[in-house]
Amino acid sequence: MENKVNNRIHEIVDNWMQKLDHFQLELSLGKMEVKDEYAEQKKILHDYLHKYIQSADHFKDYSKEKARSIKNSLNELKKEFLKEEETTELTIKEHKKSVGIALKKIGTT
Repeated sequence: MENKVNNRIHEIVDNWMQKLDHFQLELSLGKMEVKDEYAEQKKILHDYLHKYIQSADHFKDYSKEKARSIKNSLNELKKEFLKEEETTELTIKEHKKSVGIALKKIGTT
């Protein structure tokens, strides 16, 4: 179960990292419509994180400490994406850094 949960979290977050690369490239090319797409994808990621945060306490194969650690890491990431800020290449770069930090904290099994 723990492996499955970690793998799913990593899959979703890795996919998000690829999207961040895409958004960063599109912004560097001056494509402003990417800002709306980015805002929509942030909401999708937020909803996903919310779902996992709510269910983290029920992961049967996790210790309470590990579940709490995952929950805290996902909460930090969720807060990062809730910030209202202009979508710029720098913003996306900072989000990529936050995602990387969260993945390291969650770890793999």
